[in-house]
Amino acid sequence: MLKLQSENKVPKPITIKISVQAMIYTSNVTGIIQKEVKDETLQPGQELFIPIVVPFSVYRQHMVHSDSMKVSVVVTDKQNPDVSFLAMDDIVLEESPCSLTMIFSRVRLWSEARTMFYFKNPINVTLTDCTLSLSGSGLLPDSQHKLPDLQPNSAISATLSFYPYKTGQRTLDG
Repeated sequence: MLKLQSENKVPKPITIKISVQAMIYTSNVTGIIQKEVKDETLQPGQELFIPIVVPFSVYRQHMVHSDSMKVSVVVTDKQNPDVSFLAMDDIVLEESPCSLTMIFSRVRLWSEARTMFYFKNPINVTLTDCTLSLSGSGLLPDSQHKLPDLQPNSAISATLSFYPYKTGQRTLDG
């Protein structure tokens, strides 16, 4: 959340540029996750709150091989473009409380294989409308499974069966 306030006695029109970048440990940028520009007016003596939301569907692919996200915000005075302010913050994602574990160590072509899915809700909000998406070339057709609502700090686990239909090393993604 970006919080702005002005000590001016008159409203101040501003431009807010928000950039979210994926980065590796050497601080090198690996991709632009999201950019947006907003025009707002700071009212005298009032605070302006701007939510910065980056949905999982937007950052997912960028963060597969990255370590952190850099959020940069540049606020510029529209009446005096030489006056601008910069704020930056690095965000490191926590490890997911989710696992997908094979139950049998040997998997055979056209024979049943089973995996155990486990997820614990790490936040203090009930998760609703969740789905588990599974994919694995040569292992199973892509599938989605609706999950029940999950209360804070509650966990869910399920055993899933599938029948590999291609030989060779395969990866099951959940």
